[in-house]
Amino acid sequence: MKIKKLFQNKKFKHGSLATAITAIFIAIIVVVNIVVALLIDRFDWKIDLTANQIYQVTDQTEEYLKNYNEKVTIYVLEEEETFKTYSDLYTQAYYIIEKFASLNSNITTEYINLTEHPDFATNYPDVELVNGDLLLVGENGRYQALTGDDLFTQSYSDDYQTSEVLSMAEQSIDSALAYIVGEDPVNVAMISGHEEIDLSSIQDVFEKSNYNFNSVSLLTGTIPDDTDMVLIACPSVDYTADEIAKLVSFLDNNGQLGKTVTYFGSASQGTLPNLEAFLSKWGIQVQDGAIHELDSNMIYQNSLTPFTTVNANDYTSNMPNTSTNILTPYLKPMQEGKADSGITVTTLATTSETCVRQPADADANWQPTNDELQSYAVALAAKKTSGENSSQVIAYASVDMLAFLSEPVVNNGDFVLATFNAAANRENTIQITPKSLTASTLGISSFQGWLLLILFVIIVPVAVLITGLAVWMRRRHR
Repeated sequence: MKIKKLFQNKKFKHGSLATAITAIFIAIIVVVNIVVALLIDRFDWKIDLTANQIYQVTDQTEEYLKNYNEKVTIYVLEEEETFKTYSDLYTQAYYIIEKFASLNSNITTEYINLTEHPDFATNYPDVELVNGDLLLVGENGRYQALTGDDLFTQSYSDDYQTSEVLSMAEQSIDSALAYIVGEDPVNVAMISGHEEIDLSSIQDVFEKSNYNFNSVSLLTGTIPDDTDMVLIACPSVDYTADEIAKLVSFLDNNGQLGKTVTYFGSASQGTLPNLEAFLSKWGIQVQDGAIHELDSNMIYQNSLTPFTTVNANDYTSNMPNTSTNILTPYLKPMQEGKADSGITVTTLATTSETCVRQPADADANWQPTNDELQSYAVALAAKKTSGENSSQVIAYASVDMLAFLSEPVVNNGDFVLATFNAAANRENTIQITPKSLTASTLGISSFQGWLLLILFVIIVPVAVLITGLAVWMRRRHR
């Protein structure tokens, strides 16, 4: 009878019911967690909450992989868990690598520790492989190795006081996949001998997009026959008549055309009569001085560092987004001029209409006036066509824009790569710019800091305590 009364006791019944409900609820939670974990692993259901989506590939890569039909194995030369957890950098690279495999069934990943399998490297004697490298091998026999330097790079400020780490994993893998299917690289000759700006720091961005660079002096040599593009990087010394003749001959290509000259200028340049006369024949009119932006909403640091607008045209059609501005410091004044017969000129990007030119000989009292305001060209593309072939000269008014190729909040990287690819007739080539892996900090004022302290350290705990006491008192007096 005592046992029967125990089961009929209200406290026992309510307590047992509560315990049973709690146990069932916990069991459901455990099962749901197991199922969700399996689904996440099976269908890659992960949410990337980083500011610039560092664990995701871009839409361009996803679109490229839809039509990628070559079977490729990405060999990661390390134990999987070791590679994934070696550092935050390699964790990011790990998820990018696995993302490629999840988007295309022709791409698979395999993790191999070279220390335990030293014979693996003997199959690829022309590349030096170490633990931590990647090796992409196609079923067609072509392969390419990627080192840590191909996956990551470090970018420094002009004064070397600050730096940021950039991930190039996605673009390096894209480039390797393109190489495996036989896409030819673009050979670029960088002209030297005129006190040019050193662009070695930005070559990585282009090399990972399948561009090859070599240095050429027109004073002592000639442009190699296999060169697709000549790069003139803001010279301070003018070209000789003989050098100009070599550029003209290169673009003519024995009447076959199909070549490109790219020129980057700067407000810091002096007058270069021969080079400017060459550009003028292609409808690119260059002036001396510097461009000032007078609209405070369109400047970065000062009037000499304006944000400018990308124009929609054939050269920019492959950009993921043309609505974001580009940052173009120290613009050399440039406008579309009268070109020689058979040459058409396209304006690729422009300043706002609130800009003014400061002449190079302006004195210290120079002040802009509203009646001088106008828009200037930021980049111009001149094309000469014969039959199905064409040669082009593309001029950019700001060499300093190249310092922001990897900056995610402006469109410099996408713009320059798109125009280079269009000039090289690489219409189907994807373009990926590096992603910053440097942690960003939450910038708040001292007042905002005190508000957060009061809210989460004082108000919220006190509110929880009062609520708990009120509930306890109410139940106690029932």
